[in-house]
Formats: sequence, C-alpha cells, structure tokens
Amino acid sequence: MKKKPVIMLLDGDYSHTLQIAAELKQDLNVAILGIGTRKTSAISRSRYCDIYDRAIYNNTNEYAEELIRLITKHHPDMVVPVGYRSVSTLSMIREEVAHKTKMCLPPSESIDIALNKRKALDIAKQIGIEIPLEFSNKLFSKGDDAISRLPYPVFLKASMEAGKNITSIVRSREEFWEKYKKLKDESKGDDILIQEFIDGDTHTYDCGLLYLQGEPVEIYCHEELISIPRSGGSGTKVRLYSNEVLVKMSIALLSKLNWNGIALVEFKKRRDGSFVLMEINPKFWASYPLASKYGYRFASLMVSRILGIPYTRRHAKKRGMMVFPIRELSYVLKNKNNESLIKSIVSMLWPPSKMDVNITDLKAWIPDKLFYLKFKMRDSN
Repeated sequence: MKKKPVIMLLDGDYSHTLQIAAELKQDLNVAILGIGTRKTSAISRSRYCDIYDRAIYNNTNEYAEELIRLITKHHPDMVVPVGYRSVSTLSMIREEVAHKTKMCLPPSESIDIALNKRKALDIAKQIGIEIPLEFSNKLFSKGDDAISRLPYPVFLKASMEAGKNITSIVRSREEFWEKYKKLKDESKGDDILIQEFIDGDTHTYDCGLLYLQGEPVEIYCHEELISIPRSGGSGTKVRLYSNEVLVKMSIALLSKLNWNGIALVEFKKRRDGSFVLMEINPKFWASYPLASKYGYRFASLMVSRILGIPYTRRHAKKRGMMVFPIRELSYVLKNKNNESLIKSIVSMLWPPSKMDVNITDLKAWIPDKLFYLKFKMRDSN
C-alpha cells in the first residue's frame, strides 16, 4: 500500500490551523503532522491530526533549530507554515532543508519587504497604488509643537510585523505620547509609523491570493465588518466581497514582488470610495475559515500542486458570511470597561451566519487553559 504524503502543519496553537488541517484531510489523501508549542496545543487534540510533535519557541534562532530538528526527524513531504513567525523562520533555513522537504514560499527578499510595512508601502507607491499619508518621524525633532499640528485623528502602527496587532488611533495631542510610547514598548523599540487616519467606514477590505510559478491561481476577497481590536486586526465578523479594483491592485503588487505562495493584501477605504493599501500579510490569515468553508481552498490547491496529488476543486460561492464568536467574546471579556457583552453577542447572532466552530472536532476547540489544568493535575498525581 502506497504511503500517504505527510504534511507538516506548523502553528498548531492557532484556531485557523484547525480548519487548514480539516481542509487538507477532507480534500487530499494525506497524513497531517501537527506541530504546536505546548502539550495541549489545539492541533494535538484534533481528529484531523495523525501525528503530533512540539517545537519549543523562545526566539527565532531557537525556533529555526527546532524546525530543522523536526524536519530531519519526520522527513515530511511538505511543510506548511500558518503564521508569520513560521514563514519568516522557514525562509531563513530554506537552503538547509531544501533537500529534505518541500515548501511554497515567496523569495526571501519579498518576505522581508512584506514584513517591513514601510518598505511594502514604498513599493506600492512606485507602481501607483494609493498609500496612507505618513508624517515622518523627523517631526519629533521640532518638539511638541509639531505634534500639536498633526491632523488628528492619526493612526500609529509598528513598522515591522510582530505577529500581533500593534496599532492605535490617536485622537488628540494630549494622548499622543502616551499611546506612542506604549506601542514603542510593545514593539520592543521598533519604528512607529505615524499615518493619516483613513476617514471612510470602519471596515477592512482584504484580497487573499495563492501564487504558483509566477501566476495567481486562486483569488478571493473579504470584508471585515467587525475586528478586534476595533481599530483593525483579526476579523470576528467577515463576509465575502467582490471588487475588481481590489483584485487588480493586489495582483499588481504581488507580481512586482515576484510572489510565490499565500498572501493577504489589506486595504482601507476613504470616504470617496478609493482604496488605500495598509499592508501585505505573507501568511494564512486568521479568518481563513471563511474562504475555506465557502470553497476557496487555498491550502489544498497549494499542496496538491506542489506534491502532484490529485485534487478536485470545489465550487466557490460568491456570497457568504462567518462570525468568530470565541475570538470576539474573549476580546470583550478582557475589555469589559469599553465593550458591551450584550451588543457583542447580538452582533455574532444576527444576521444568522456560519460560525467558526467545528462541532465534529469539538475536543480541539475546548479552550487550551482547561486542557492545561487537566495535564497539570495529572502530572501532580
């Protein structure tokens, strides 16, 4: 009997990794080697995970060594990263493991540009894509008087991708330094971009693409109706969206970067309806289950093409919406002073939408802390 190809699926602590595992198992005749960072990582409890192993992470160099060790130990046919940390680390070691497994990554230079938001915006501007006005850090050489002249509100964000949302809206001179210094600390001294606040709706508009051999082979767009944090981050209410301008700009940008693999290009909209580029995410996005469950099976298509595995593409729908209740409620409970629990629950329940909870894989969806306590009690006995 022919052995199933083994897919090493990284970032097993993330909820959207569970959907990628389910998708691959449903669509392809493969075995899933799930990699998490804890005994209780969600992927370890999933019915779609055939083998589980851990990769300890304290810093990038240690994680690189862990991935080399795991690839050498298991000899997977392909490694699929989900989060930015795994993408950037695999890029670092790609030459060292190239003879041991397969990957689908952009060129290292392109990844570096995508992770550096200022560089990505500069490239976009060169090819005529609109970007936010930026108020240079040279502003600070003129002291607080220059801060007073900023066109409030302004938007602050860390210039380098950090795997979490390091952003803030500043509405007045009085709160500028407090928020600026907070972001500086959160980013561990990273440069903080000071941008115009895009004055359209509060939504974020995204275009997800899969590039193979220099061409986009799968494309879809979504609109984030509700996100956490509210100023922009992971979507908790997301719907399919169709816009040719969005697609055209995304293709132009990624083609300029000689892209390969997965990416999500993120935009905001001005009051006049024009789109403004915010950033490129060189990875699977947190709301990926919306794409997957409505027929845009980026992961399956990528793995099938790279490994030459038979795959029948599903019919993709043009309309659909999904809510992410666990993510939404977790945020609201942590921010009780500023959020309404009732309003949040209503927003998740109405209008009726698909929910990002797989009841056929419920064990994997139980909060990780409960399983941690179970392991701790068992070990103490």
